[in-house]
Amino acid sequence: MALNYYAINSVINGRMEVGRRPRFGGFDVLGVLGELVKGLPSEPRGVEFTAKLDKQIVDAFEQVRNGTAPDRILWDKTLAAEFYKACRERDVLAPSAALGRRLIMIRKAPKYFAKRGIGLRATSAIEPNPSIVWEHAHAIEFALVTLKYRHGASIDDVLIDPLLADEFESVAQKIVPTLKSQDIRLAALYLRKTRHLAAKEQSLFDKTDFSAMNAAMRPIGTLDKINLSGLPEQEGLFEIAESSRSLYIGRAVHLHASVERFTSPETLAAMSNTFWRPDPRRIVASVFVGAKFENFGTAKWQLGLIQHRQPLFNWPVYRTPAA
Repeated sequence: MALNYYAINSVINGRMEVGRRPRFGGFDVLGVLGELVKGLPSEPRGVEFTAKLDKQIVDAFEQVRNGTAPDRILWDKTLAAEFYKACRERDVLAPSAALGRRLIMIRKAPKYFAKRGIGLRATSAIEPNPSIVWEHAHAIEFALVTLKYRHGASIDDVLIDPLLADEFESVAQKIVPTLKSQDIRLAALYLRKTRHLAAKEQSLFDKTDFSAMNAAMRPIGTLDKINLSGLPEQEGLFEIAESSRSLYIGRAVHLHASVERFTSPETLAAMSNTFWRPDPRRIVASVFVGAKFENFGTAKWQLGLIQHRQPLFNWPVYRTPAA
């Protein structure tokens, strides 16, 4: 039986290249091999940033920033485009993603770059706090996890690289078409800033018996017959699971609205892939109603449960090193 290379390519999200047809017999073997080698993926050449280039990058950003923070390029596409344009006007011809990463690096390591005479001015403009629309949190998180699985991309990678950012927004908007670009990006920043546990909190969770929370969460039915009528518009936690496999653990400001999203065809389609398709008859929703349980609020419990159960569609929780 012949292999279906097109089907394999679709599963792995690969790219197929059209090559010329080989001539008769073995006379064109080298030519065919050359076509194959030309189509192999290759790592892009790294950019060697010198002190001169770094100063030009800083100068380009200072020209367009109007007092805003460097991190604004992660969610403000207009500012990012102006920054990349200003860099190229100064003959800094690195790819946009490389320029964005370099600017963020300069922002994160001021002492190192100050020794080279390079530094950014203080931020003077008021920036919006990264936030999230709770009933749509799953759309942003599903999209980020999808790109993590496909490309091994971090949240910064997704927001800095224009191609990854467009793909990220496209995936999120397939789940919730009304989401706006800026809201999607700010929500991703919110996840980046909050998806971690401090060392002290981590040590407490290391000693925590999660069976108590398991008992506190009550099943409210499978997704095809879920009972939302008695679910209050209150803060709480919810888990979507198939058998013993956790799929998603969420914190909600309004439980009813957040859980209801998981009954939509768009959400189920986002969870689907070539190897597994969610069956609403087998997926159970469970909830905990309340703002606090035992020693922690629901925000911390969400982090602890994600780290403990490792749901398939949650962005992972990282441990913040002790000071």
